[in-house]
Amino acid sequence: MLAVGGSEKFVEGCVSAAKAVGIRVSLTAHAPEILCKNDSGAGCFGILVPSAWIEKVPQLAAAHRDAKIFVAGEVTKEQMLHWCDAFTESRVFVVPGEPHKAVLCAEKVLRGTLVSAETQELAAPLSGDEIYRDTLTGCYTRRYLTERFPCGGHYSVVFIDLDNFKPVNDILGHEAGDNILKVFGQMLTDHLKGRDLAVRWGGDEFILVLPETTRGEAERVVENLRTAWKKVAPDTGNLEVRFSAGISSGRGNAGLQDAINEADRLMYAEKKVRKTREAWGPPKANLPAMPELPENVWMAAKKGLVLAVNIIAVVGMVFAVVWAADYAMQFFGGYSPYLHEAARVVEWFWKTVYAGLTGRAG
Repeated sequence: MLAVGGSEKFVEGCVSAAKAVGIRVSLTAHAPEILCKNDSGAGCFGILVPSAWIEKVPQLAAAHRDAKIFVAGEVTKEQMLHWCDAFTESRVFVVPGEPHKAVLCAEKVLRGTLVSAETQELAAPLSGDEIYRDTLTGCYTRRYLTERFPCGGHYSVVFIDLDNFKPVNDILGHEAGDNILKVFGQMLTDHLKGRDLAVRWGGDEFILVLPETTRGEAERVVENLRTAWKKVAPDTGNLEVRFSAGISSGRGNAGLQDAINEADRLMYAEKKVRKTREAWGPPKANLPAMPELPENVWMAAKKGLVLAVNIIAVVGMVFAVVWAADYAMQFFGGYSPYLHEAARVVEWFWKTVYAGLTGRAG
């Protein structure tokens, strides 16, 4: 049995076509809310609706878990992504928009006689990982990573952001920017192995999830990607497009978001260091190099400095002892002409040093 929803003209056309091929139509509805009820279309094996009802496909699939959902008309891949939470594999099909062809395809799917290659292409199921692929880059979507990808065990996360991508978009145009993203995404998928996952996180940001990979191994993966990108990067003139990357580690699905956040933070730290380095520029090649002195000259200078410091320290200690002894003898009523004269020399010396440093007479 088949339940049909849509405009009056679409429903009438489907009912007429169903009678011609021997399919019983158990319910017709001109409002999607009727078909979305759990008790509507009880016993139906299929529900046929026009593409104008595309927003209701998730509710239909959730309300009728045993029925196949047929959407008649043109549907874009971006629209498919909105259905990911509501259907199970091989349950949602896109069929031609004309009622007669739509019913014919639905009938063949329901009877299990869909053998024509042409009809199989028309009634292609919206299931499998392909609907989670980004149409421009070929990488998986953000939704696939957060909802479908099994993150068991230990893994490394690489957060990638393209450098100089915005100037390419602004100056060379969005077509050049799209080409950059397309080639970069293809480069990622071509150079990953096994269970490694490449995800377009958004805009010019990408994430790599590398299961059972240490940080050191992930760093080597990034360096290999840098080398590969230099070989395939489209020509953008002076606007060279490179990428910054941050690497972190995680374990299990529970640690995925924290690992992504940490990799994002490290990526921006690397981008900041690179921008600072580029702002200062490379060392000037035309500046004369400082002459290198022989090692024995350096050693002699070092020894001379140490000797000078030692002499100054000894002289200072002697002066302090002489002055303190003369002061103590006078305090207790004693007098030594030699000690007193030595103290006067010490006093004169320090006054001379003070005058030389400050420019004022002591």
